[in-house]
Amino acid sequence: SGWHSQQVVNGLLQREDWETAITVPLGIIPAGTGNGMARSLLHAAGEPFSISNVVFAIIRGHKRALDVTSVVQGKARFFSVLMLTWGLVADVDIESEKYRWMGSARLDFYVYSLH
Repeated sequence: SGWHSQQVVNGLLQREDWETAITVPLGIIPAGTGNGMARSLLHAAGEPFSISNVVFAIIRGHKRALDVTSVVQGKARFFSVLMLTWGLVADVDIESEKYRWMGSARLDFYVYSLH
């Protein structure tokens, strides 16, 4: 399903040279269901949400530092920059991927199918 910003952030922060790796700016192109990261970054730049505004913000070099949350589960360590979910919310998000063609309706459809 492509690279998600969350996977990229986790990959950078798990490197031995993470202090250098996290200084590289990342451009976030919205291609998900909610596009929360791109929406948040555009809002901080004072721009309305649209794909063209995202692209122009990247081209202009708009940067914003983000706080990172670290969670340890057993021997695994995970990082998050936007949100943390677990339990039913995370399961619905992950398991509904096969219905991505439905757009944001995939989440409602999947939850309804659990009944």
